[in-house]
Amino acid sequence: MPLRALADKAARRTGLRAEVVGGAVVLSPPPCGKHFGAAARVRRQLEKHVLDTFTVAEVSSVRALDGSDDYATPDLMVLPMAWEESDEWLADPDTVELVVEVVSQSNHSKDTTQMPAWYAAARIPLFLLVDPRDGTWVLRARPDGAGREAAYSEVVRGRFGEVVPLPEPLGFELATELPVYGEVSGTASRRGPCPGRPGAACPWLGSLLRGLRGEGWWVAGSFWLLVAGGVVDWGSPACDGARAHVRSVAGDGVAVAGCCRVVAWVRLLALLVSRRWHCGGSSAGRS
Repeated sequence: MPLRALADKAARRTGLRAEVVGGAVVLSPPPCGKHFGAAARVRRQLEKHVLDTFTVAEVSSVRALDGSDDYATPDLMVLPMAWEESDEWLADPDTVELVVEVVSQSNHSKDTTQMPAWYAAARIPLFLLVDPRDGTWVLRARPDGAGREAAYSEVVRGRFGEVVPLPEPLGFELATELPVYGEVSGTASRRGPCPGRPGAACPWLGSLLRGLRGEGWWVAGSFWLLVAGGVVDWGSPACDGARAHVRSVAGDGVAVAGCCRVVAWVRLLALLVSRRWHCGGSSAGRS
């Protein structure tokens, strides 16, 4: 059975969104409210600026450039107004100006690891990744290469609250006052056990890292201090976002240097911490 037919059958039986990425059928659960909210806020801004020339499509699909059965269904896609009059269900990647993916709590690896190369191989000019797990965004531009070796040559990273500079033909700045998983009414959740859902980010750790505005080594060192003291479970998938943030700010080598600067505090921290919190795990109570 062709992969597209298999994906359609799976979607009908499960009610989940289906895509074919890298020659495999990928099913995604319905988005949570904050996932939808982040996409909706971005969509409203895009519509305000591009409606004279383009349309902003939600959960429309774009085919792969190589003629395979692959297709992706981003949260948002900017393409010509003619799409609104099309009988096709797969957009031509040559017509797409921008795709926006909001990272989900349960299926984050696809958005963060597979889709950058996929969209670059499709020659889509701009790919904006919005990550409510740790309140960051990544704008990729200028696709190059082919297949799994494809990549974007220009990458701009930022945090929620910082504008995204969209180049021409869009040519405007996108505000990113967007919701973050685990936060209530814009305020970080009380420190404690992190959500146990697979892939859920640690909200208080993300807030801590976002709040550290000093040198890169201090951001990295603080995180590694938490790891060494047992406050954070380094191996948990729930900490993916925090680790990625540390590396994007400081780099692996600088992170090691930062760890050396604070290693002397590990023993003191172990004495002070009477309760440990583990991302994606349980919390040990006071004895």
